[in-house]
Amino acid sequence: MRWTHPTRGKIAPDKVVALAEEHGRVDMITFFVLIYALVQARKALDRYPYFRLAINISALNLRDRLFVPQLEPIIAAHRFPVANIILDYRNRPDRE
Repeated sequence: MRWTHPTRGKIAPDKVVALAEEHGRVDMITFFVLIYALVQARKALDRYPYFRLAINISALNLRDRLFVPQLEPIIAAHRFPVANIILDYRNRPDRE
């Protein structure tokens, strides 16, 4: 996710994620991105049945016991096969 600040210009994705983690907003951003991506990916899946969707997640997402239970109904509501979703976690020691 990229962000354009009104006075500072473009903010790099790693900085956006770090700020979201610092201020307790990482789940909100993750679900926003997931829903947006599912809407777009659903269209691609209709045309390309083997289409896969990769979503970057944070260590904080993984630590949240409610994260997976919250994912399931969102994915189901968009009729996207769970097998076609990749949750991409990159170990970032500076954010552990």
